[in-house]
Amino acid sequence: MSSGDLWQMCRSGQAFLVAVLDDAGMPIATIILQFQKWSERGVLRCLSIAGENMSEWLPEAMEFVSTMARENGASCLVADGRDGWTRVFPRAKRLRVTYEVEI
Repeated sequence: MSSGDLWQMCRSGQAFLVAVLDDAGMPIATIILQFQKWSERGVLRCLSIAGENMSEWLPEAMEFVSTMARENGASCLVADGRDGWTRVFPRAKRLRVTYEVEI
């Protein structure tokens, strides 16, 4: 997924951009999310998360995103990513890993 794809999804209402702002109102991180229906349950899927000094803003951002998910019928947050994310989200359960082999 390219940045252009994400921009179009946010502009068309197919995804939501959550901007994390510092005390001066300047953006320091972004999270792009999409509500999806998986079988019989709703999930909030994280399509992109970007920013520096994550330990400073992630706890508050996750509280906001979790509230957003619950208020809109999602029972969990899902995301794809590298194995290092388990250090950030230790309670996360691995659902799948995607590998690519060039031929």
